[in-house]
Amino acid sequence: QQAADELLSGGDHVVVITRDGSFDRLVQRADIIAAMQAGQQLQQMQSIPGIVPESASLFTEVKDAHQKLSVGQWPLMPVVESGRTVGVLELDNLSEYIELHKT
Repeated sequence: QQAADELLSGGDHVVVITRDGSFDRLVQRADIIAAMQAGQQLQQMQSIPGIVPESASLFTEVKDAHQKLSVGQWPLMPVVESGRTVGVLELDNLSEYIELHKT
């Protein structure tokens, strides 16, 4: 229920699931809503299936991450360093970054 409330109150369409600080998977809004409709409001997020996108590191080139997100396989790309999730990349943000840093 908490995840559904958070998603519906904002513009996000996906939740990043971590376990002990390490990336586990992404759960999309539609899957959370489906779980709610199935009466699973009290279930933990672990019971909702998700997707595991390719991750980036702190050294991944911006254009490489942008290309991978552009093909539309994943809504986000986690940034992982030493097994810990340190951030996420989104296509819109990367597109803006590239546009601002054109030479």
